[in-house]
Amino acid sequence: MNIIGEKVRLARQIRNKTITQLSEEVGVSKQAISQFENGVVEPKAETFFKLVQVLRFPIQFYIKEIINSVQIRQTFFRAQSSASALERKSYEERSSFVAGIYDCLEEYLNLPKLNLPKLSILNDEISVMEMENIAQSIRSYWNLGDKPILNLVSLLEENGIIVSTLKDEEKKIDGFTQVYECNGSVRYCVMLEDEKGSMARRNFSAAHELGHILLHSSLNNEDLNSTENRQIERQANLFASCFLLPEKTFKKELINPNDYEGYLFLKKKWHVSIKAMFIRAKDLGLLSYDEYIILMKKYSYRIARSNKAGERLEPLDDLIEVEYPELFQTALTYLFENTDVDLDKFHEILSQKGLAADEKFLTSILSIEEDFFDKYHTNKKILNISVRN
Repeated sequence: MNIIGEKVRLARQIRNKTITQLSEEVGVSKQAISQFENGVVEPKAETFFKLVQVLRFPIQFYIKEIINSVQIRQTFFRAQSSASALERKSYEERSSFVAGIYDCLEEYLNLPKLNLPKLSILNDEISVMEMENIAQSIRSYWNLGDKPILNLVSLLEENGIIVSTLKDEEKKIDGFTQVYECNGSVRYCVMLEDEKGSMARRNFSAAHELGHILLHSSLNNEDLNSTENRQIERQANLFASCFLLPEKTFKKELINPNDYEGYLFLKKKWHVSIKAMFIRAKDLGLLSYDEYIILMKKYSYRIARSNKAGERLEPLDDLIEVEYPELFQTALTYLFENTDVDLDKFHEILSQKGLAADEKFLTSILSIEEDFFDKYHTNKKILNISVRN
């Protein structure tokens, strides 16, 4: 087994580079890169150090096979995602890296255990009434009642679902869920778009991914055709709507479904987007299709007037603080401050597991503050040496 070649391929995929791009940046042929990755030949020292520089992983990363209990089952991407196959692979490998680090931390800390109800879903087709019942069952299982879920990301983390955010400047993907096995148990890693301006959109995305976890984990998404993929996306959206806006309470609080301003009040309370509430009201029969279209036109006009080019912000988005995943930063803080594992030892642990990475990469995939590691750097004493007289 050629470890260096496999790790070069993995690093290239994580960095979202084609063989052609990497060959041009390193200054070797495409055939040479392919031969390196397939273990036909090993790169010369000069070429290897150039690969290390371009791919931005430390040398230790390339010389150690990944050792953990993580086995990826499948990944659910949104059907409308514009990401290429290479970009999807990059996201998948980054998510796998996150799962591997979670596995490392579990060896030292008691992290939240997976806490999900077992659902019995017998048919591919799920009626609206059945979806309402499924959404209500998870609310009951987590003792949520019918109250607003203001921070679903935190709720997922509390119940053993790994959550992190994507750094995707081109917004080619809204999020995805990766299903994997670890030490004989099924686990889930949810990667969400880095929603810098909309907590309401983040809540819905998180609920959508929870829908995939509850409804579709047993499916093999590679066997699904485009029609079936669109179907499971619609189901995940319907679940998110039912889960975030319980039917009985939403009907009671939506006093006048045709009043645009009333949705603003409810958005502030429920942290759900105005557009999602329009759709929920239509699905519940509170709005006719024509009434829904009138509200959507008013919505589109107001959004177009208030947003700069490329923005997707709704009213009140700037007033509702966006919450980020906290588990990794909380876990690492506890690890460094309450155990004998300091930052240097943490890097050593990752290196031994084949997951060596610089701190910039770790902060980006673990959703932790960019300067988080700075305060844990060891201040090594510098010897005072001078010329003898």
